[in-house]
Amino acid sequence: MRSLDLSRIDNPAVRGGSSWNWLIEMHLDRAEDAVHAARDRVCQELVADLRLLGMHPCLMVADPTRPVEG
Repeated sequence: MRSLDLSRIDNPAVRGGSSWNWLIEMHLDRAEDAVHAARDRVCQELVADLRLLGMHPCLMVADPTRPVEG
C-alpha cells in the first residue's frame, strides 16, 4: 500500500452538508493488491469495528486503468 486517505463525504442535499459517511481510500500499486489488503488482519478488524459502531462498510476496487464504456 502506497498510502491511505480518510475523507468525510458530505451530502449537499442535507441541511448543513453534514453526514456520517466516510471514505477510506487505499492507494495500491496494482488492483490485484486489493485482495491481499482486504484479507489483511488489520483491514478485517477495521471493518469489524465499523460494523460494531452500526456502520455498513463496503469494500470496492476503483481501477483507473479501465475506462468507462458507454
